[in-house]
Amino acid sequence: MEGPPVSVVIPVYNLAAYLEDCVRSVLEQTHRAVEVLIVDNGSTDDSVKIAERLAAQEPATIKLLHQPKPGAPAARNLGLGRATGSWIQFLDGDDLLLPEKIAHQLTFVTDEVAVVAGPVLEREEDGSETVRPLDPTTHEGLFYGGGRLGFTSSNLWSKRALEEIGGWNEALRSSQEYDLMFRLYERGYQIRRSSEPLTIRRVHAGQISQTPYGPRLYNYLKLRHRIFNHLRDQGLIRPESSHRFVAHYLSRYAKLRRFSPRLAARFRKVQLKEAMSWPEFANYPDLAKWRWQSDLQVVRGRIADLLSLRWKRYFGPLDPEV
Repeated sequence: MEGPPVSVVIPVYNLAAYLEDCVRSVLEQTHRAVEVLIVDNGSTDDSVKIAERLAAQEPATIKLLHQPKPGAPAARNLGLGRATGSWIQFLDGDDLLLPEKIAHQLTFVTDEVAVVAGPVLEREEDGSETVRPLDPTTHEGLFYGGGRLGFTSSNLWSKRALEEIGGWNEALRSSQEYDLMFRLYERGYQIRRSSEPLTIRRVHAGQISQTPYGPRLYNYLKLRHRIFNHLRDQGLIRPESSHRFVAHYLSRYAKLRRFSPRLAARFRKVQLKEAMSWPEFANYPDLAKWRWQSDLQVVRGRIADLLSLRWKRYFGPLDPEV
């Protein structure tokens, strides 16, 4: 095997319809994985039976683990702890890898690199495909999120770096992968970017996060606050991009006000209060306009609730980037 050894960790929760194709895409890699760790996370369908059959067919490579603690971060941490490879390919059980994925991303590996990020190819149930490209700079992709610095399955991860920061945050129910990348970035590790979309993210019914939209927005905003502050300290927010960063931050806070006034009040007391003292926010030219638009969005949303109207139908879809 050329290159460093790679372990593939696949957390699974009720993905019987997708799991075998997922594992086959790993076995067909041009860079053969040293092991495939399927981590059952409490499945109640046939996922475990399929995993057992695959492990029986490839006993030297495929191992089945069980993680009773719910949540993909806990399952990934179990796989990380058992992995013997120096690089980790986390792979959601409904995603696929193109044959060159691991081999291609290993060409970016150095001792200073913790993550090799790659774009993803999203495949709809009707077979149509769309590439989700990366942002032009690492810090912009990290701040905006939503796949702009890759997804869990489209990236390749250093086991040593992950262990140094304590792995995945199991308390988080959303924004886990960007929290993980930001902690690595804070530690001084590099995040290299590939332009090749070599991971297929299969979009299907029932895939949306079970975390309510308000808490997801809250987690997203808290992380963006930390990232914004770090980028400020490092001098990475240039004047020409400052307004876009602030506008993105404030637009998400306006949505949080609409979907969870309680969480918005908590965020306003600490993070937003601090942000408003930063020069980038104080000098934001559209601050007054944002205030009345934010108020209008809340009023409009409450009227829609009173009339039992669906927000998506009348005021546009929920933001898919969070």
